[in-house]
Amino acid sequence: MLASTIRNCMNRQTAFNGGISRSIAGLGRRGDSRHHHFLVYAPDMTDGGATQRRFAVRPKHLEKVAPLIQSRVIKVAGMTITPESIAEGTEKNPKGSLLIFEADSLEEVKQIIERDIYFTEKVWDADKITILPFLPVTPLS
Repeated sequence: MLASTIRNCMNRQTAFNGGISRSIAGLGRRGDSRHHHFLVYAPDMTDGGATQRRFAVRPKHLEKVAPLIQSRVIKVAGMTITPESIAEGTEKNPKGSLLIFEADSLEEVKQIIERDIYFTEKVWDADKITILPFLPVTPLS
């Protein structure tokens, strides 16, 4: 269901080719009406090549999300790992991504996710991505 919704969004949205598109340029700024938070859980594909794809496109992913982090559209972001990965000195085995957005709508978050290289290069499992409105109790600043 998310995949079809995201495909529909892709048809309506301009490409994200360097910098922040006009539709998301103002998100996350204090003083405007955009104070909705959304939690995104994006599990990685489970095929044998997902981890290789993740690390191959990671530099481009980080480059593209940097403006969203700097402008505070993305409030929290990181890679989820296997429980065994938390032991000191062990390799960190990715399982997916967790993000918290401040945006005007769920639709805007979907549009950002659909343009992410982890989505387009099939690192994330599009059928299992979960986006939920989120009401934080603690500050996210």
